[in-house]
Amino acid sequence: MKSIGIDIGTTTICSVLIDAETKTLLDTVTKPNKSTLAAAQSFERLQDPAIILDTCIAMANHYLISHSDIASIGITGQMHGILYVDQKGRAVSPLFTWQDGRGDISRQDDRVGSDWQNQCDNTDWQDDWGHIDGQNGKGDNACRNILTYAGFLTARTGYAMATGFGMTTHFYNHVNQLIPSDAAYLCTIPDYIAMRLANRKTPLIHQSMAASLGMYDIKRNKFDLGAVTSLGLSADMLPEIACGECYIGETDTGIPVTAALGDNQASFLASMNSEDACLVNVGTGSQISIMTRTPYQSAQIECRPYLGDTYLLAGSSLCGGYSYSLLKNFFEETLAQFGIIPQNSTYEVMNRMAIDAAAHGEALNVDTRFCGTRQDASITGSIQNLKVANFHPGDFTLGILQGICDELYNLYTQFPEDVKPIKTLVGSGNGIRMNPMLQQLFASTFKAELTIPDIKEEAAYGCGLLGLKLR
Repeated sequence: MKSIGIDIGTTTICSVLIDAETKTLLDTVTKPNKSTLAAAQSFERLQDPAIILDTCIAMANHYLISHSDIASIGITGQMHGILYVDQKGRAVSPLFTWQDGRGDISRQDDRVGSDWQNQCDNTDWQDDWGHIDGQNGKGDNACRNILTYAGFLTARTGYAMATGFGMTTHFYNHVNQLIPSDAAYLCTIPDYIAMRLANRKTPLIHQSMAASLGMYDIKRNKFDLGAVTSLGLSADMLPEIACGECYIGETDTGIPVTAALGDNQASFLASMNSEDACLVNVGTGSQISIMTRTPYQSAQIECRPYLGDTYLLAGSSLCGGYSYSLLKNFFEETLAQFGIIPQNSTYEVMNRMAIDAAAHGEALNVDTRFCGTRQDASITGSIQNLKVANFHPGDFTLGILQGICDELYNLYTQFPEDVKPIKTLVGSGNGIRMNPMLQQLFASTFKAELTIPDIKEEAAYGCGLLGLKLR
């Protein structure tokens, strides 16, 4: 018997085939996620769910046609983002991804383009917004009425909300009358794909996905309906939460489909072989995660549901590997100005330059928060300790890599003391797997042994593994 795992990433979609008995990874297929939609507003980050669905169906069929002994299909992928579906379970909106920036818009931002006070029928929270703004401004009229949508939700509900979180996006859409008239439910893109593969008309989602949307009570494993309805939002649009890990239905040919697992949780499941190890993942963004049996949360650390009654403490960077790709693009744009087309992989050259730069010890201090943070979009990246001796491409490359490590290490320092110090650091994601220098930097920064699992495409493997665990 075999299982299929599908990981719906922001830039790629991956499928894997796993042997049920040995848990061996038999095959992987990775395709670019070509679903990005043109944005009418600069803050929008949208993808087409129809293209994603077609890609996932094709990838599943690739294995289903050639193997008659498929036992289950597991789904995972990008968290936080949402789309809307109608009563028949069909998408009626684009996917508003985790990178969408509408939650960082303030009430006075001209990009909103609408009078929010005339478009909501719940005056209680409107008055509260004005009151919170007054506190935020500390009596200074010049500072009043600037609270962002995410900032207001955090202050109003007590939950740490950020731009890109599904309920932040949903609230913005509600205020600005952007929810489709035929929308019946909201869900994440992995939930939508699982729902369609399992022939469901309504989403049934794992707690790991539900919690990623925000306003979720992890101790009671359900959305905080009081917080939701106090904002004028309908509780009826929230998806049903599955009772733990389960199958949510079957394909047309009777193959069970699991409730979609968060990609952070799926990667953790695939990569970890001990409870006290810490996972660092570098993809488009980056994350640091560790398992705990005691809920804990702070301004920058999320407590995410994991499997059963366990949790993951996670700190997330918006840039991560994206910062390295920004530098790659910078180099390629510079070469193009001189009419030069690189003959070798730019990443390979950058990796080599970083190794060479590490030998002379004049390190740059690079802050790689080029996209800000979930808590503060106004934070920018920076470069310090810039000297004549280290004004070279290799030093900039090395500085970016060290900055990726430093941001995750700073998040790690905010973990509770009972989960520190760590002895083993597990690296996942192509950002670490493909970069020997980054591996060295993580080990030295955390002062811990770094291991790289043999399993590639960890998230896809993890959700496929979950399907086998349910058999």
